Amino acid sequence: MRFTCCFLLAIASSAASIEGVWTLRQRPHRNDYHLTLRRNILVDSERTVAVSLHQLKNLSHAHLLLPAPVAVQFTLARDAGTVSFHGTAVNGAGSGRFAFQPDPAFVSELGGIAVDPWNHDKIYDMAVAGVPLSYLRGLGAVRNARLYSYDVLRFYSFGRPAHRELFPVTPHPHTVDPGYWQRVRETGYPLFREDIERLQTYGVSPDLLRQMKISGYDVLPVSDAIKLQTHGVTQFDIQSMEARGHKNLSTDEIVRYKVNGIP
Repeated sequence: MRFTCCFLLAIASSAASIEGVWTLRQRPHRNDYHLTLRRNILVDSERTVAVSLHQLKNLSHAHLLLPAPVAVQFTLARDAGTVSFHGTAVNGAGSGRFAFQPDPAFVSELGGIAVDPWNHDKIYDMAVAGVPLSYLRGLGAVRNARLYSYDVLRFYSFGRPAHRELFPVTPHPHTVDPGYWQRVRETGYPLFREDIERLQTYGVSPDLLRQMKISGYDVLPVSDAIKLQTHGVTQFDIQSMEARGHKNLSTDEIVRYKVNGIP
């Protein structure tokens, strides 16, 4: 355990090599700003996030409103780590260079659920995205949830629009819920992570899945589960059909009975 902690601290320290350039511009007709971070790497190097000035420690409107360039130094503190900025600001905008320093407690927590807690790039991305420490702890409560850092980030960002503003500051309502993951796993279906994402997107009830398993549907395609849910089929409907002697029905038959009534 002691070796592991030291190893993770060393990882956190070495990740400070992540650095690049930044620009800050006010969003049109808004009180917040676009903060763009760009690293000197060949692929997928740019991140843009919407921030308010109160999130940027030591930077104020006074700095940004000066008509002549002024030197600025400020930080963006996240649970995953701190991004430090230096540069100049003038006429409502700013630019300069940044460096990222991960938080050892976050890296240590990530080491409990991810098979690659040394992934510096994803720790940095989690900081930009604002992934909270509480979210990692929620994932850690799921039994056998050994993920990659990419999965953690993707789960937190799941359902967000595919444009350049990939990482809004506030959590998206479609963020994968670790509790939902747990309930789906407990139904007995050996589903992949992508399957669970789809099930949550369509609001498929774990109780419905559990009932289908009890009723002998050992192999239930995700598309069939989604079809049942979107037609309003519940576990009580399945129980009622079985009570009337309708067993081993196809998905289409279950939907037909749900829509037209059980004979």
